Amino acid sequence: PAAGEGSVGVRWATDAVAEADWIADQIERLSDEGTRWSDMAVLFRKNRHIALVHDALVEKEIPVEVVNLGGLLSIPEVADVRAWMRLIEAPQDGPALLRILMGRRFALGLGDVVHLTRWVRGQASSTSEEEVDHERLPRHTMIEALDHLDELAELPNRARSALERFGAEYRILLEAAQGLTLSELTRTILDTTGAWRDIEAMGPAGRLTARLNLHRFLDLTEEWSPLEGRPSLSAFLAHLSLMDDNPAEELDAARLSGEDAVALVTVHRSKGLEWDVVFIPAAAKGTFPATSSGFDDPIRRAQFLPYEWRLDDPPEIDETTSEKEAREILRGYHLRQEWRVAYVGVTRARHRLYLSGSHWYGVPTPTVNPSVPGELYELVAGLDGVEDLGHDPQGDRPEVLRAGWRAPTPDPLFTEGWTAALRQGIADPEWAGRYAAARNLGDSFEERVAEYQARLFDLESLADEPAHPTPAGTSVTGLVTYAACPKRHYWSEVDRLPRRPAPAARHGVAVHRRIELHSLGQVPLTDLDAASFDPTGAAVGDPGRDPYGAYLESEYARLRPLLVETPFQYPTESGVTVRGRIDAIYPRDGGWEIVDFKSGSRREQPWFDVQLQAYAVAADRVDFGLEPPKTLTATFAYLSGGLDARRVTVDEEWMAGAAAAVEGIAASIAAGHFDPEPSQACRTCEFARFCPPGSDWLATHPD
Repeated sequence: PAAGEGSVGVRWATDAVAEADWIADQIERLSDEGTRWSDMAVLFRKNRHIALVHDALVEKEIPVEVVNLGGLLSIPEVADVRAWMRLIEAPQDGPALLRILMGRRFALGLGDVVHLTRWVRGQASSTSEEEVDHERLPRHTMIEALDHLDELAELPNRARSALERFGAEYRILLEAAQGLTLSELTRTILDTTGAWRDIEAMGPAGRLTARLNLHRFLDLTEEWSPLEGRPSLSAFLAHLSLMDDNPAEELDAARLSGEDAVALVTVHRSKGLEWDVVFIPAAAKGTFPATSSGFDDPIRRAQFLPYEWRLDDPPEIDETTSEKEAREILRGYHLRQEWRVAYVGVTRARHRLYLSGSHWYGVPTPTVNPSVPGELYELVAGLDGVEDLGHDPQGDRPEVLRAGWRAPTPDPLFTEGWTAALRQGIADPEWAGRYAAARNLGDSFEERVAEYQARLFDLESLADEPAHPTPAGTSVTGLVTYAACPKRHYWSEVDRLPRRPAPAARHGVAVHRRIELHSLGQVPLTDLDAASFDPTGAAVGDPGRDPYGAYLESEYARLRPLLVETPFQYPTESGVTVRGRIDAIYPRDGGWEIVDFKSGSRREQPWFDVQLQAYAVAADRVDFGLEPPKTLTATFAYLSGGLDARRVTVDEEWMAGAAAAVEGIAASIAAGHFDPEPSQACRTCEFARFCPPGSDWLATHPD
């Protein structure tokens, strides 16, 4: 009784695109009338209907939150991350590779990619029948062709540069995947590919929508990432494949972000939630209520849970029930379940409920036969007081169903918008040339046509174009590695080779994480069970055995840092950007003390000094949002066996030497100087066994 007056409306459109556009128009109208975005939701019976509604809302710059994983996987920014994961797991995955190469980041065309496929075909034709292992075909992949770009003489410089950039990013991610959890790998993909930067360039609604989508995907990877080790990437990708269109796998209640955005969610996951306005699309026969291609019969299908273990009023079937009788009982049981789902859907609306459907579904190819209203639609439409918002004619079967053309704001050349001009060009192929000639653009128009024909279809070779390499960059760890051995830096950061995950490194990361949480005033969960954190079983607070215990016994545990885990980057004169992250900055003697915590014991090697030098230069060149320090101290805090602090007081002379050291290494990296320099560093180098100078040095220095 306290709910007040409400309204229910039904709408039947010509096709799924028109239905999605109508929903977007209604949501925009309701927003103009004062309804918040987050007070509206679109509930779907099946994930496959989410994409068109999502596109229609995004086109109107309406912020959207896709709650279901199955629908989320079709969103462009998430699909791109998934394509990178598929390619890391299976380099022969051609569709994933083409999505990346022909996407907006690398913008290659068919005429560019064809050079890779020609190389693959050439390798296949040069392999004799006896050499081919048919069980492992294809023998060669387009990814492999990236290592042979110098053999592709006809490849345009523009495409060559793009493929080189892609190859460099792929190597980075391929190496990272060997030692990262799914969540860490996803974040590395987003950082390496510049996804966050692209999102920041969007409008407010698009930026919020993209962030919500990616954060939800990151939530999924967090759930899949165990506390120790890492799960199988192949198993995770297999799970995503099952989620593409199987809402039954997502029966838990949805968790909304709380942002002001329209929620797109399946009815299954909407339990317990309410919105002022709810739209339920695709209420067609066979979709809602949905038919079933196979009933969950545990008597005849072992993958289903036995009835005696179920708590949901299962049907009464046993071994004596005939198959025909069982099928009828299960059909009735399934239909009752569908009506329960329908009840959940229509009762999510506080004030307004809209049911809709259309004659034609199927993206991108429509179904052969048109759809008709389902039982739920007919039930609602037949109730008193329900508003009929229109029933469009069926019309002819459309050739394709996808988001339609949208006329953008007119631009200087096309007063009716470029999409209208494109439609005109499709209808009359000669129109564009006449239009360009009338505006004295004929010559440049013909040149661009030839360029894009070659780019897309390889009709002729493109003229050589100057390459524009991106400025090189390296990490502080890269500087230290270069100071130890330029060749080791080359194999670590330039032409990356796979490296085995090091248990000591993982332990060091865990120690740093606990120090970070302590500095932020949080208690690490691992403190509740120290033995689960330290394989030796040392108790927290024992500085003799536990690095974190040594930290707790030190003065740093009682100091409040100015900054914790602070990232930075700065350019050098040679164009190489130095990036890094400082563990902590503490106040000391009216200035700063930059501290880098080490979980091991002190090691006296000259190349380690480069890390403190790079941090000192960062303090001099980077704006950390604090008052510049009057004094500066750089410290290595070794925590194995108790605190052992090695402090350097930074004066003008030391700072000048530090800057010269950093600039010198950066200049050598920019110049491509990567000759091996054997030294004590060879003893811990994982590449020494196939580095002749390093192997020779170790042979002559056995101790």
